[in-house]
Amino acid sequence: QGHFYASTGPVLEDLSVTGDRLQVRCSPVQEIRLICPRAGHGNTSFRLGWPGPYTEAEFSVRPEWGVVRVEIVDSRGRLAWSNPLWFAD
Repeated sequence: QGHFYASTGPVLEDLSVTGDRLQVRCSPVQEIRLICPRAGHGNTSFRLGWPGPYTEAEFSVRPEWGVVRVEIVDSRGRLAWSNPLWFAD
């Protein structure tokens, strides 16, 4: 089904989409990013407004973004990133 992700350490445990809501569950990380290549200003990262570690987050995704990707960064700077998630334009 194309479900995969790449990682240099952190674990993406679950990505679930319900309507325009994207929920992320992961191993403890310092940052969870929502990358929006079509947002009009290059890549955009969403930083949560409180200190980590985080193990989950929920985002609202605008349909006009078309495609997003999730990146997580652990305390050692190691990354994991999802395959593209497509939303209707």
